[in-house]
Amino acid sequence: MTTDITTNHTFDWNTGTWCTGLTNPDKDTVPTDTTATVVPVDVSILLDRSGSMRGLEGDVVGGINGFLGDQRDGEGDCTVTVAQFDSEDPFEVLASALPIVQVADLTVDQYRPRGATPLLDAIGALLDDAERRLGEGPANGTVDPVVVVFTDGLENASRRIIRADLFARIGRLRDAGWTFVFLGANQDSYLEAGRLGFPDANTQNFRGDSSGMRTASKEFSRGLTSMRGKVSRERLMHKLDYFDGRKDAEQDDDTR
Repeated sequence: MTTDITTNHTFDWNTGTWCTGLTNPDKDTVPTDTTATVVPVDVSILLDRSGSMRGLEGDVVGGINGFLGDQRDGEGDCTVTVAQFDSEDPFEVLASALPIVQVADLTVDQYRPRGATPLLDAIGALLDDAERRLGEGPANGTVDPVVVVFTDGLENASRRIIRADLFARIGRLRDAGWTFVFLGANQDSYLEAGRLGFPDANTQNFRGDSSGMRTASKEFSRGLTSMRGKVSRERLMHKLDYFDGRKDAEQDDDTR
C-alpha cells in the first residue's frame, strides 16, 4: 500500500520566513526547510500638488527622482505607484504599479501646483487603487505594501471620504501588514497623521522649502532601502519604526 505524501510551502508571519513541510495523511506536517526570504515591496507614493506647493516644483520632482534613482539598485523586487492630488483632480496617477526599473523620472511639466487640499479623498483613492491590486493585506507573505504621503497643508477640500472611515481603514490595513509613512510640512504632522491612523514612529515634520523637501525625500528613500534589506523579524519590526529611530528631515526643521 502506498501512502500519499504532499509538500506544503507556507509563509510564517511570526518569523517572516517561508516554511516547507511534508504532510502524511496519517501524521502531522513535518517541517523540512525554513528559508528567510526577501519579500518584495509595493510602494504607493502620494504627492500634494495643491497651490501651497508653488515654488517647490523643482524640489519635489528632484526629490522623487532621487528616490527612484536610489531604489533602482535596491535589494529585492520593488513596484512603485506615483500619484498626485489637488482639488481639481484628487487622484492623478503618474506611474501605476511598475517595476522600479521601469518608472520614468518625473518632470516639472507633470507637477504644476494648483487648487486646494482634498487629503482624505486622495488617500482613499490611493488605497482603493492599491487594494484592487493587492487585496486587503499581504497575500501569504508575497508582498509588503508601503504607503507614503508627502503634504504641506491641512485637509480642506474632501467630499467623498470622512476622517473616521479612513482612520478605521488604515488601522485594518496596518493590522494586515501594510506600512504607512507620513511626511508633512507647515503643520503638526504628528497630530494630523495620528488623526488618520499613521503611527508616530513613521511620521516626520519637514521644513517646507527647497532643502526640507529634498531631505524629506531622502529620508523616505533611506527607510525603504533599510526595509528592502531586511528579512524575517527585522522586516516586521521595521514596519513599526520605518526610520530606524532617526529623523533627519525633522532635525533639519528643528535646527533652522
